[in-house]
Amino acid sequence: MLSYQALFQPEGDQIVITFPDLGHGATCAVNESEGKEMAADFLETILGEMIRRGEDLPQARYRRGRRYRAITIPFPRV
Repeated sequence: MLSYQALFQPEGDQIVITFPDLGHGATCAVNESEGKEMAADFLETILGEMIRRGEDLPQARYRRGRRYRAITIPFPRV
């Protein structure tokens, strides 16, 4: 299992979700529940692509704050 902290930032009527440890990419959702699903899909996709390319996965750091959520996924399929 892999776990990274996602930053959930409200913007208008959406929530923009980024992963500071990954340094690129974003997804969005209309509510918290959908946001967690979208974040997990995004995380699995980006980490799977990094593995496919032979890139090292970034170190996952714990971040504090009410806008951070831990997103845990099974090891991505390549």
